[in-house]
Amino acid sequence: MYYRKDLFKEAGINPDSIKTWADYLAAGKKLTAHFHGKVKMLADNVSEPGQGIETTLMLLVNELGGSYVNRQDQIDFTTPQLEQALSTIQSWGKAGIIADAPTWNDGISAFANGQVATILSAVWYAGTMMNSAPRESGKWGIVPLPSYKAGGPNEADPVDPCSLSRKTAKIPQRLGILYNTAYTPYQGRTSN
Repeated sequence: MYYRKDLFKEAGINPDSIKTWADYLAAGKKLTAHFHGKVKMLADNVSEPGQGIETTLMLLVNELGGSYVNRQDQIDFTTPQLEQALSTIQSWGKAGIIADAPTWNDGISAFANGQVATILSAVWYAGTMMNSAPRESGKWGIVPLPSYKAGGPNEADPVDPCSLSRKTAKIPQRLGILYNTAYTPYQGRTSN
């Protein structure tokens, strides 16, 4: 997890204390409140269903040892791991710790402009940060990803978050289901 050292320090958050996703949520609430909502914990797509949330979602699902594909090689959006990951993202949305970044460039702008304090991504993202926001040099640190349980697995590869078979039908509709499940509850709608 990449984090803004200066923003964490100003908000009184020790990045090494974030061991679990519950800790991450608590830190996000504290940080967002400290900056009166002008700085959020992370940036992700909360307004454009066509863009998706696949990277963050798959990072969490992978950490839980899950997949979009079941043992019968069928797409399955009802696995316990997927439901837990969606619940995590919903909790972040309800807490107001996500800055809306519908596109890749919006996410880069959010960290380049100091609107977010963490980036949940792979180590290769450091190159994106250096090339896209050279003014931010020296402001970012890196700590291990949180896990669902203290001391639990905290490694995940969000690259290629959704691999689909050419036999899979109705992919856009199925991905839309994921988007609506993850983000609509805190926008005043409910989902099952």
